[in-house]
Amino acid sequence: MKIPSMKKLIPFLLVMLAFLATPALAQDDDIDNLNAATGIRFLNFGNQLPDDALSSRSVVLVSVPPVGNGSSERGDWKSLAKEAHKGLKKAGIDAVGYFYYDDVMANEDVTAAFVQEWRSRRISNIVFLSKVELKIKKKPSLRNVVVVTSFNGKLSLTKDGQLAWMDQNKDLAAIMKKLGKAAARADQPKENNLINDQPEFFEDVELFKAKRYTSYSINLKSDKIGVVKFRKIPVPASPPGGMINKNLVKQAKEINAQIDKANDELGRLMKQYPFKYELIDYDPAKFKDLRKQGILMILEPIYSSGHSVQRLLNYEVDLSETELITVKPKDGGAVFRTIPVNAPVYKWYMRSTVNDAIYLGEQWDADETWQEALINHINNLKKAYKL
Repeated sequence: MKIPSMKKLIPFLLVMLAFLATPALAQDDDIDNLNAATGIRFLNFGNQLPDDALSSRSVVLVSVPPVGNGSSERGDWKSLAKEAHKGLKKAGIDAVGYFYYDDVMANEDVTAAFVQEWRSRRISNIVFLSKVELKIKKKPSLRNVVVVTSFNGKLSLTKDGQLAWMDQNKDLAAIMKKLGKAAARADQPKENNLINDQPEFFEDVELFKAKRYTSYSINLKSDKIGVVKFRKIPVPASPPGGMINKNLVKQAKEINAQIDKANDELGRLMKQYPFKYELIDYDPAKFKDLRKQGILMILEPIYSSGHSVQRLLNYEVDLSETELITVKPKDGGAVFRTIPVNAPVYKWYMRSTVNDAIYLGEQWDADETWQEALINHINNLKKAYKL
């Protein structure tokens, strides 16, 4: 089991919408690539827009397939956003910011930071815009999926059972035409008259305000750290009806079983850590409470493309780079491997519950799996401590 399968570039929800909203596909065709989980949201899908969709601000979360040819590198999401923006503007939806889905969901602290920023900008709604890659009768096929729903101002982004407008089609223009018709007949104020002509892209957020160190804390020998466990998908006791949500419940339970196994493996790998630690369930809103529990530092992963991770952690990003070099200690020396800057990676780091300082480690040790990235981080830490 690999956690990346739960945080792929394509949110699971949007794949399921493309799958289930087309009866012929659902009944007759072999469709795979249905195993990404961070997009699972139990919504009440229909043809009704949020009550203030045409008089308030929205953000757009975009996801696209990798570039192809066996690569995991991020696809061209900005072109899809530019195409969609024209239709959103014509419909009267004021999309004030476009974000890549993986960046927003990089980890819970990142999501919380984006949520806080959106609340300060008085964001009311979210548009999920995705191009999903399916296999239909063993042949690749692309579908565009658009979901418009309310933003609840919380880490979950949406509330179980809330209304959501949805459509899917090979042709994005056809979706936007349908969206325009829904907006025209909507019985709500239409006040978004100053919408930007071009989309505005955001690839960073102020994640930390305290000090940032490219080293390790000198107090690790005495301080107990809390190792953040992978969080399971909350499954509502009474999910909304419909085939989409029925399938989402089934998939969520299957993935939660995988997450249990991942947390077991996390516990085994952490035995290589030389000092005191404890595996913890983590809620960003209760971060400061961890100190009262004797946890003086947390160790957590962040997951997105290499350059996105660097931006979020305030590394200097060199846009001329095509690859990043990961340092992997081995036999008293080091092995170096290169990973494309736009490929998804995990990077582990520590954060102090005492003063909020961030400790990134002395080396860039990000890797393509959470397991390898964790081993890299622990081994680089041991080397720094001369253990």
